[in-house]
Amino acid sequence: MIIVTGAAGFIGSNLIQATGAAVQKPVHIEYIPIPEKIMNIYQYFIKASMDKIRAAGYDQQFHSLESGVADYVANYLAKSDPHI
Repeated sequence: MIIVTGAAGFIGSNLIQATGAAVQKPVHIEYIPIPEKIMNIYQYFIKASMDKIRAAGYDQQFHSLESGVADYVANYLAKSDPHI
């Protein structure tokens, strides 16, 4: 079981779900309230702007989180030597 703070749908839970799917293992996430001490400084949402990379000329499509994790697990972590 993985226990996380925050809300359902935040990047951490999406990453955990994608990793579980890639390794074909069930995932159980338990959400707990964020501690009040850090509530005002906690970053709930992360989204990078692709404007600069597009302006630099990159025109390829990006992977979704799920396909990127699946590719990484299959092509690197699942190899006998994940460093090649």
